[in-house]
Amino acid sequence: MLFKDYEYPNFSMHKKAHNNFINQIIKFQEDYNKDVNNVCLELYQFLDSWFNNHILKYDKEAVIFLKEKGL
Repeated sequence: MLFKDYEYPNFSMHKKAHNNFINQIIKFQEDYNKDVNNVCLELYQFLDSWFNNHILKYDKEAVIFLKEKGL
């Protein structure tokens, strides 16, 4: 909501990334339930990448943006 309210310039990209994250987690859950090989390793790698690439980069940029807006 804050991104939208404060017109965060990367809002649509950020929202799309989070939607893709949710869809990927659902796929991992489905694969796990189907006993797909290596799903736990793939989940770990995905979450590691998400943390290092999304949270530490894109979310950090968003925090800086919001702080500049006085939040």
